[in-house]
Amino acid sequence: MHYSRDQLSAWKRYNTPARIRQHMPERTTFCAFGAGRLCATIALGGSELVGLYVSPGSRGKGIGRSLLAHFESFAVTQGIARLHLTSTASALDFYVRNGWHAEHTVVLNIMGVDFEETFMSKRLNP
Repeated sequence: MHYSRDQLSAWKRYNTPARIRQHMPERTTFCAFGAGRLCATIALGGSELVGLYVSPGSRGKGIGRSLLAHFESFAVTQGIARLHLTSTASALDFYVRNGWHAEHTVVLNIMGVDFEETFMSKRLNP
């Protein structure tokens, strides 16, 4: 999926290093490294998968799938029976292949710009 210039600008203004640091104490975050470099992150906020990001050069290597599996196993140890997330159109197939279910469309407003995403959930097996 390609974002509009306004969407990209809003996303960059919202996801500043300062804002990410501000949210870190509120979330459990896992990171994947390759060749000594950060290549993927995923975070848990309550029962929500807050973000799964894989750097462009690391995509298609199974890193996201492995990180997601680790994340889901961790959630089970925390007593979480059901997770939810909002997915971009470009990530929707990835989540479906990994057992997530699309429920409905949502519109997120970030810095005054609308993003249409899909609300998804997954029931976890202990």
